Amino acid sequence: MIYLPVSLLLFLIFLLLLPFLWFVITLDVLEVAVAKLGFTPKIALILLLAVIVGSLINIPLYTVESKVAVVSDYMELWLRQFWGIPLRTIQQKTVVALNIGGGLIPVLLAIYELTRSNILGIVSVSAIVIAPSQAPSVAFAGGILGTLIGADVLHLKEIERMSPGVLSIGGAGVFDGIALCGLFALLLT
Repeated sequence: MIYLPVSLLLFLIFLLLLPFLWFVITLDVLEVAVAKLGFTPKIALILLLAVIVGSLINIPLYTVESKVAVVSDYMELWLRQFWGIPLRTIQQKTVVALNIGGGLIPVLLAIYELTRSNILGIVSVSAIVIAPSQAPSVAFAGGILGTLIGADVLHLKEIERMSPGVLSIGGAGVFDGIALCGLFALLLT
């Protein structure tokens, strides 16, 4: 027979311990993944902390200024459409920055892994067939660089025109994509 106060107490203890269990499992998975790259567990922990702390830091690269038309009501829009009267414009600035944890550190790791692997394996799409020992390095570098180049660098001109503020290369949602892509590339090879 199960008594409600005891089971409720055990459930609350489990809920309190769940974040710690999740953290320990994450560290173990990262150690396995980074071991495939040839790093020790201490280096893996240092890299994890560097990525987490570095994700808070952005290095400004350049600033883009643009003018945007402001429409406060439909009357102004109507005046512009039918009479050609220009709308008020405001000057907006977009700062393009490089995120340390999501952009710089993963790119440096990817370049390091590419220099350690076979040149033929880098160029080849099927690195597992040509150079199976370097497959984790090529998969990691391809996942990191592919996500960063495809999501941020190739869409830089489109994103600059969208809104003012700070555009962080390797930050926000791309950071998650880079981290997960690199991790899964290592775990699946």
